[in-house]
Amino acid sequence: MKIIFICTKSITFNTFLKSQANFFSRRGLKVEVACSDIENLEFKNKIKHRIDFPLRVTDFFKIKKYIKIFFQIKKIKKKIVQQYFIFIHQ
Repeated sequence: MKIIFICTKSITFNTFLKSQANFFSRRGLKVEVACSDIENLEFKNKIKHRIDFPLRVTDFFKIKKYIKIFFQIKKIKKKIVQQYFIFIHQ
């Protein structure tokens, strides 16, 4: 089974979810992470996905930004098989 952690920022993953990801990884599960700033992730797994979530108030009004996010999520969804469990943190 594989698990994808989806967060808006890497600090959320590094602070709250990294220990869970390491636990699942030690148990033999494949762990992937998706967030807006993957270069700041403190996780040794090679499988990381970038999703450009809106970070500023002005980003919430940009239609092009939402279309880009939609296609990024669609790209990740194509890779997902029924063996995946998705954990979304807001």
